Amino acid sequence: MQDSTHHPFNHALKYRSFSDILCILGGALFVVVGIIGFAVPNFLGMNLSIAHNIMHLASGVLALWVGFAASHRHVTLFSFILGLAYLALGILGFIYGNRDASVLYSSGLTEYRLDLIPGVLSISKANHLNNILMGSLFVLAGLFAYRFNRTERVHAPHRGKTPGV
Repeated sequence: MQDSTHHPFNHALKYRSFSDILCILGGALFVVVGIIGFAVPNFLGMNLSIAHNIMHLASGVLALWVGFAASHRHVTLFSFILGLAYLALGILGFIYGNRDASVLYSSGLTEYRLDLIPGVLSISKANHLNNILMGSLFVLAGLFAYRFNRTERVHAPHRGKTPGV
């Protein structure tokens, strides 16, 4: 039986900061939702078109790569930018989303519908809530990376190409 301290997963996370782990978890969630969205387009009440699923997969793969391979500075920058973008999208959806019942589809999934690309990419209330949740997760990852960056440099082995980054 293999000792749990030598398990590859433990080794992969041993020197990960909390911000790295948040970035990795957020990326994994995006990938899972992106894959499920192809089979269940109304997953968790969201409108998941092919374009939407591709965006989730791209965001997820990029977040996983940054979380596992990038320097702490890049985790901070990536997390802030992605988090702010998703937060803005969620908030703008509630502000500019269509609340007129006469133009809503009969599916019931179109409350606060915002057509980003008409006929290709529409997001609704459930999408806005998801975007706010995921945006908050990534902003938190960025805040933790920024706040604890000095401590992480001292205690964790270096992952970047330039010492001190």
